[in-house]
Amino acid sequence: METLKTISQHAHAAKLIKAELKAAFPCTKFSVKSDSYSGGDSVRVDYEDGPLYKDVMNRARKYQYGSFNGMEDIYEITNDRTDMPQTKYVLVQRSKSEAVTEILVNEIATTYAG
Repeated sequence: METLKTISQHAHAAKLIKAELKAAFPCTKFSVKSDSYSGGDSVRVDYEDGPLYKDVMNRARKYQYGSFNGMEDIYEITNDRTDMPQTKYVLVQRSKSEAVTEILVNEIATTYAG
């Protein structure tokens, strides 16, 4: 008998985020991982160089169903959607390769050389 494996909402959201980012930015390699813990769940997106952080976050943000309100110390559900899987937090981190860092350092040094 064949059993069907069901995946969690946050794992499904991670799969969809990765597919969307890959289609939008085909030249960039994204690492998209989901995690669950006692306080909820999250999806983490890591990538090097490539598109601007805001462009990636704008695509991934819809998969997060709310945000933490630090003033009142509560999590507020502000984006609850039933048409897609969602997660409590979507975290995006962009890093720069050594090659890009070297280019930027040289450009700054040239610009501000005395």
